[in-house]
Amino acid sequence: MRGRSMLPTYSPGDWLLALRIRPWTGCVILLRDPRVRSRLILKRAVRRTSDGWWVEGDSPANSTDSRAFGSVPDALVEAVVVARYWPIRRGNVGKIVVE
Repeated sequence: MRGRSMLPTYSPGDWLLALRIRPWTGCVILLRDPRVRSRLILKRAVRRTSDGWWVEGDSPANSTDSRAFGSVPDALVEAVVVARYWPIRRGNVGKIVVE
């Protein structure tokens, strides 16, 4: 994980486990940046729209997200983050969030 858009949930340097499962409202998703599709970004799935997903970073001041580029088509969603496994010192390591 790089960047500060998902602070305080995830920090730069965190290692995350993501699975190719269907996203749900409130989960954190790994997706292709709609502006530069070769780049992967991490955002929270805020709500479903008719065009796909409205996504936002947890740190609005540090995030370029749907407020800038609109809804993200389902085809750009790669995976759902289900756990952070590194660094250990931050606690909650390995906590699986899939219900």
